[in-house]
Parts: sequence; C-alpha cells; structure tokens
Amino acid sequence: MNKKNPYLILGVSQRSEEKEIRKAFRALAKKYHPDVNPGNQEAEEKFREINEAYEILSDEQKRKKLDEELRGASYTSQKGFAKTGQKESRKSTTSKGKSQMDFSDVSNTFTNFFGFRPK
Repeated sequence: MNKKNPYLILGVSQRSEEKEIRKAFRALAKKYHPDVNPGNQEAEEKFREINEAYEILSDEQKRKKLDEELRGASYTSQKGFAKTGQKESRKSTTSKGKSQMDFSDVSNTFTNFFGFRPK
C-alpha cells in the first residue's frame, strides 16, 4: 500500500468505532487547522492528510476496502508468508544433501496465534 495508513494518521485502532474516529479527527483537525496555524505549510499538509484519512474511515465501503488491503499487506510483510497469505515452505539441507522441512518456528507461531505454548 503506497498511501499512509489512515488509522495511524488519526491515532486510532482498526477496531475503533465511528464515534472514536470522529473524536480523534476533530481533535487533530482543530490542532492543525490552517486558521490556527497561518502560513505553516507542515500544519496545512497534516490537516489535508487528516481530512483524507477521515474521508476513508468515515465511509463504510472505503473503510471495508482499506481493512481488506491492510489484511493482505500484513500477510505479505510478515516473515515467511507468501503474497497469497499462505506460509512458504522452509527447507534446509542435511549433511547428506537431502532437503528437509524446518519447523523451528512452529511453536512461536502457535504461541502468537493461540496465546500459549503447546506442551
């Protein structure tokens, strides 16, 4: 995703409800409004960025599309995940040249997903 994350711009989580998003938007818009910061180009750019982020998050269709894109991006950015979101096979070679699967991080993945280590 080339654009900045609207959730990060407004300082809210993906689970935030409309009311919380609106509150964050209003506070930031008030802080960076050009009338409050006359001649400040950085504040003007930030104000524009805040408005664009709110435009996306306040529209149900746009927000849903963004959430889908972010889910896809998180799969491709995590170590060991392919673009399809499926785990890539990890192989190592034994001393005799045969390849074998490397499951060294399965326990960590299980812990991250379920919140506890298997016995």
